Amino acid sequence: MGIFSLLNIGRSGLLASQYSIETTGNNIANADNPDYHRQEVRLDEAIGIDFVPGQLGTGVNATEVIQHFDLFIEEQYNSMASSREMWEEVNTYLKGIEGLFSGSEEGGLSETLSQFWQGWQELSMRPEDTSVRTSLVGQTQTLLSVFKLVSDEMAAEKEQMDDLIAQDVDRVNEILEEVAELNRQINIYEEEGKNNANVQRDERAALVRELAEKLDINYI
Repeated sequence: MGIFSLLNIGRSGLLASQYSIETTGNNIANADNPDYHRQEVRLDEAIGIDFVPGQLGTGVNATEVIQHFDLFIEEQYNSMASSREMWEEVNTYLKGIEGLFSGSEEGGLSETLSQFWQGWQELSMRPEDTSVRTSLVGQTQTLLSVFKLVSDEMAAEKEQMDDLIAQDVDRVNEILEEVAELNRQINIYEEEGKNNANVQRDERAALVRELAEKLDINYI
């Protein structure tokens, strides 16, 4: 093995170290990026040369930059995210509906119903009292007004929910289009064992996470 072979071995080691340092720097730069997955340079031994007294190495090759991505953990996260977002939305809207029916504020449904039943109680004890009858009529009209108000507020809640659902549907369609485009790019750029479209894969994983927060998903 001559001087040029030795220089080539040294050169391959320096290049491999340079690629590893650059990749490590990229990892550090993206440490606070929640959509980034740590990368690592895969190093393979260069081909050997049959020689006397035996096979001699020719250095190292930086074969590819791999991405540390655990599909099982990602699937579990997305599944839990779907459940979390669903129950958070259900909780938010049920609290709003609960507030309409169980509100304790003055003039609310709870207080109005209490006064209405109290009026009937008083009427049962003094059926001949005209003032009690008149008061009950007024309480009944008030209750009907409150019922209409609650109905209008429920209709407004429904309309708001419909608007939010429509916005989510639009965003879901946008995400699906973006994922399809990223899949196309990945198929173009990736070459197994040589080049990985890590940037596109990070972008796709982030979109899939967002999608999982809007609906239940299954993917491969």
